[in-house]
Amino acid sequence: MRQRTLGLATAIALVLSALSLEAGAQQVWPTKQVRIIVPFAPGGATDIIARMLGSGLATATGQNFVVDNRPGGGGIPAFEAVIRAEGDGHTLGLLASSYASSVSLTKSLRYDPRKDIAPITIVARSTSLILVPASSPIKSLAELMALAKQNPDALSYAHTGVGTAQHFAGEQFNLRTGLKIPHVPYKGAGPALNDLIGGQVPMGVIGIGPTRPLIEAGKLRALAITTSKRSALLPDVPTVAELGVKDFDVGEWFGAFTSGTTPPAIVSRISAEIVKVAGAPAFAAALSSQGIEIETSSPEAFRAFVSGEIDRLGEIAKGASIPVN
Repeated sequence: MRQRTLGLATAIALVLSALSLEAGAQQVWPTKQVRIIVPFAPGGATDIIARMLGSGLATATGQNFVVDNRPGGGGIPAFEAVIRAEGDGHTLGLLASSYASSVSLTKSLRYDPRKDIAPITIVARSTSLILVPASSPIKSLAELMALAKQNPDALSYAHTGVGTAQHFAGEQFNLRTGLKIPHVPYKGAGPALNDLIGGQVPMGVIGIGPTRPLIEAGKLRALAITTSKRSALLPDVPTVAELGVKDFDVGEWFGAFTSGTTPPAIVSRISAEIVKVAGAPAFAAALSSQGIEIETSSPEAFRAFVSGEIDRLGEIAKGASIPVN
């Protein structure tokens, strides 16, 4: 009986010790400078969000947060850098939809895209637009679809790069409508918009942030929004689903993650801090002009969301026969 009591006491002590260590870990983060790795060059939406988060977290925690831009390779080198980092919460990554799409576009990854990351929270979402130049005779999505059916060689669409949310929105449009409009990938929104305005390409699927000023200036015509609800920035532009293309919802999302070896207590601590920073009215106001809407979640909900996006974008990639590299 005495041995059983001692054994129970020892087990309780071990549990309490583990809980104490976990609570302690939650309290001490961060203890040094934190890197936020971004898989894109400076200036884009992901970079802007990362810098705003870093600034807010620095103010909240008293530590330095430095954005580390690592463009190229479909984002995979940046993702790997976060995954292989020490699991102490001092290397974070700000990923976008391309994290999920890269799984279906890459022959072999050196990491498990579901198990080797610790999702922290989704941070924001954005939408894209189906556009034509203002000089185009196409006035509506119905006219665009009719032209594509009557003359399959008449159209092609510009987007901001293979594997981006805009690319997948265009391919989902093809799949849902039975059309085969070929895509023209560009290295970012700037060159794609230049050619779209100049008439070198007849249509585009591009994010709302860089396109809205051009729409308001009368240089582009927005035919539809690619997500399930209209944007407050362009409330008169209908969604693709509203215009008869059922179950259409392809947008861009941004979220924070860290190495999968990071203790859950530290992940929870980081998540709580990011949710507070992103929830500040000034944070939302600064991003709303770019068509970016704040949305946060628990680590568990974000993990389920990322896994679902890997499956969903994988189905689009397979259906559209997007080449695997």
